[in-house]
Amino acid sequence: MVPTLMQQDYLKIEERIFVFSNHTPEERYLILMQTQPELMKRVPFHQLARYIGITPESFSRIRKIIFQNDKSA
Repeated sequence: MVPTLMQQDYLKIEERIFVFSNHTPEERYLILMQTQPELMKRVPFHQLARYIGITPESFSRIRKIIFQNDKSA
C-alpha cells in the first residue's frame, strides 16, 4: 500500500521530532548536511539555525568546528 501525502507528512514530522529530542545540535547540523545539502546552499544561515533549533551564533560556531575538523582530517 502506498502511503498518502498526509501519511508521508506525518512520518516526516515524526522523524524531525525524533531528531530534535535525541541528537545534539552538532548532530542535527550534520544530519541536515547529509539529508538536505541543497538547503545549505539556498537558505540563509539564520533560517537554517532556526530550523535545527539553535541560535545563529551557535550555528556559526558549529560550522566553524566542523569545517576545521574536515580540513584537518
